[in-house]
Amino acid sequence: MGKYVNWTTGNIASNPAYNTSDFMPVEPDTDYFYNYGIHYALYDENKVLIEGKSGSYGGLIHTPVNAAFARISVYPLSGNTFSTCADRILIVGRVL
Repeated sequence: MGKYVNWTTGNIASNPAYNTSDFMPVEPDTDYFYNYGIHYALYDENKVLIEGKSGSYGGLIHTPVNAAFARISVYPLSGNTFSTCADRILIVGRVL
């Protein structure tokens, strides 16, 4: 808590307005959907940044062929649970 992923560098920065996931495994060349506004970064198997973006409220992430991990950031009020599912849907869940 209190950190966000900088989608241009892949680094984590302090910011009390955000919650950030740890490295989450992702499948390469795969579509992931999200349901909240997020910042995300995609990394290769060595956890080197491939690309990142700031996403609007709900959308699609298509992972590059060399993607192995993702990190995402959200506002704490939007949600603070992070997971990838077997059906390849990225969920940012709201915890009430």
